[in-house]
Amino acid sequence: MGWTKPRTTSATGNIYFASPEKYLDRQLKPGLVRLRGEETSAVREVTVGGRPGKAFTRDTFDFFPPDSLDTKEIPVRREHFVIPHRDGFIVILFSAPTKSHTRWRPVLEHLLETTQL
Repeated sequence: MGWTKPRTTSATGNIYFASPEKYLDRQLKPGLVRLRGEETSAVREVTVGGRPGKAFTRDTFDFFPPDSLDTKEIPVRREHFVIPHRDGFIVILFSAPTKSHTRWRPVLEHLLETTQL
């Protein structure tokens, strides 16, 4: 498992997340299933592509292979960056296995510094 391409989404017309605040509220609420050892950071202020936004980090787990009864639990660190934009917002989600997260973090930092929104 290596670097995962960042995914983005926009809220314009999105019935699930009508605003950045709704996205954060839903993501930060306890889920129906709470994984033992899962931890979520406090929300922090960030700047992405010169725009102010908010971010949080979640240490959680993925299960590999995903469609198997015999899976292996893999610790993962996910960073969510939420940036208001035009009529909606942009989410940049960076996810990497915990043990290789620091190796891939410079890629994320470069993306956040050079993204033009």
